[in-house]
Amino acid sequence: MGALLCVLDEGGFSRRLELAQRMVEKSSYRGEAEFYQDENILLGIQSNAGDASLTEYGVFVVAVHGFISNWGDLKRTWSHAFSSSSNDADKLAAAYRQLGHGLFEQLRGEFSILIWNRECKRLVAVRDTVGCRPLFMLRQPQVLLASEIRQLRAGAGFEPKPDLSNIVQTMLYYHIDQSRTSFEGVERLLPASFYCVDYDRKASGHYQIHSKPYWQPPETEYCKRDIRSYADELDVILRKIITRAIPDKPYALALSGGLDSATIWCYLAKTMPEKCDKGQAITLSLLYPGLACDESDYIKKILADTPIDHKAILIDTSNEWLSDYIEEISSQVDTLFISSVHSIDVLSKKMKEEKRQTILVGVGGDEWLQGAIDYLNDDFRSGHWLRLWRDLVTTKFRDLDGLARWRRLLRAALRPVGYGATSVQAPIWLNDQYQDVFNQVQRHRALASQGKLKSRVYIDWMLTQIVQAGTGLELMEQRFAYHGCELRSPYMDRDLIEFSFRTPPRALIGGQSLKFLMREAAAGILTPSIASRQQKTNFSSKPQKDSRLLEQLGPVDSWNLVRLGLISDRITAKLRRSAKGSHAYSSVEINLAVYEYGIRGMFGRL
Repeated sequence: MGALLCVLDEGGFSRRLELAQRMVEKSSYRGEAEFYQDENILLGIQSNAGDASLTEYGVFVVAVHGFISNWGDLKRTWSHAFSSSSNDADKLAAAYRQLGHGLFEQLRGEFSILIWNRECKRLVAVRDTVGCRPLFMLRQPQVLLASEIRQLRAGAGFEPKPDLSNIVQTMLYYHIDQSRTSFEGVERLLPASFYCVDYDRKASGHYQIHSKPYWQPPETEYCKRDIRSYADELDVILRKIITRAIPDKPYALALSGGLDSATIWCYLAKTMPEKCDKGQAITLSLLYPGLACDESDYIKKILADTPIDHKAILIDTSNEWLSDYIEEISSQVDTLFISSVHSIDVLSKKMKEEKRQTILVGVGGDEWLQGAIDYLNDDFRSGHWLRLWRDLVTTKFRDLDGLARWRRLLRAALRPVGYGATSVQAPIWLNDQYQDVFNQVQRHRALASQGKLKSRVYIDWMLTQIVQAGTGLELMEQRFAYHGCELRSPYMDRDLIEFSFRTPPRALIGGQSLKFLMREAAAGILTPSIASRQQKTNFSSKPQKDSRLLEQLGPVDSWNLVRLGLISDRITAKLRRSAKGSHAYSSVEINLAVYEYGIRGMFGRL
């Protein structure tokens, strides 16, 4: 919920107000609008239940969407005293007046912020470390900023063209260049950065825009520490970040049965029960009876191990199919999405019934705590062959055994440095039109290897996690907001992200298994059957049985992906055969169908 919007335009008060009202009409579900106008600028928010705020303080006007989670830590170092009625915008305005741009590095939470300096006529835009709260910009030459791309499109009064190169990049690598979107000319403001927008007095109607990161990932600290010391540090961090994310009103927690959501719930129930019992929290769990992705047994074990006074809701999804939701979803989002997106709609419906507006999710556990066996390649290249052999012998990888396990580990150890495209799509690298996608990958790889980074492959992978986590949460935030719900992700706290970057990659796995360090840190908290679990659930098994997904799209040859040459002849032929059958689809076919729905929802028939 909640939103920011800004119009920088010389057209006068009524002109700016007209543009802003058009923008708000496209996102009415984000709450009531409140505006501030000054010379050449309109600043606004949409707010529902206090998730966005706008304030004037001295020469500053501040608008914030989201929440700042560490005011309690920061007030001890600041001279300014806040009243109990102060909202986040009030506090930010006072803090920014005292600290300037140095404020941003100290903030924790999930937020996007706009600050207008009435004295020097400068706009500053800021996003959190990962980009949990979206913020986009369109230059025409007037400058529009908004929390959703559809707001920009409405304010600008035209439909931007598709950025096919970026769509291809998203299909192949998910995201590399985070500033680009699926729409030409629409920019995504980068997380962990602040943007300064100044009126160009030499060129009437134009604005100069400069950006600078306020945070950089720390270097990996290679020192002699045992696993227990890392686990103890992580335990403290987990307690802190979970506490920070809890709202001051009743909330829901998405409990999937996996390690990430189970860790959040077990910490809540066993170390801070006052924050989740007696109606403060409910748990929402999706069940998939009869399918490989059903987590019912694990969910019930977690709940039995945390017998506190709360409402546990188990939602049977037997009659909930992606094909029932996908056309509506594709018309309401501004990016490509994945096949599990309709689970957000299912959870949101139940939240409305239970009168909850905030939900905590376990997104981020994979990105920051899973670790990656790619570090084996670093050991191979640096000559640590004895340690490499020991880890090859002892390391588990999900539920793989025997020859399959050895093949997977050896591939990680011996493969050349760099990315491999995802298992889709097409020989796009043969098409000169999309060569810039691969040039961007090369630039990203070069960035990862600058400075004193000692683990090139692993750091490269970690930087990609920041990009993928932020763009993935962007979709989730927009979908939950559509249903009047606020999304919070405890694992996206920067303290955890910095711990993950500082920790040597081998320590996260312990030479034994993915998320080993996480299991060690929460050993006294987690349900034993969850702590020892290795396999990763594939939630695409249900969409693979949804026969209507391809049927609703019509003939395969009419797909945008086929007509634009974005998938190969071999894959196209396979899709034609699958569209005629009633068997389960492969994950590749499901992904391509979902991409096609997304492209049609944004652009229609291209």
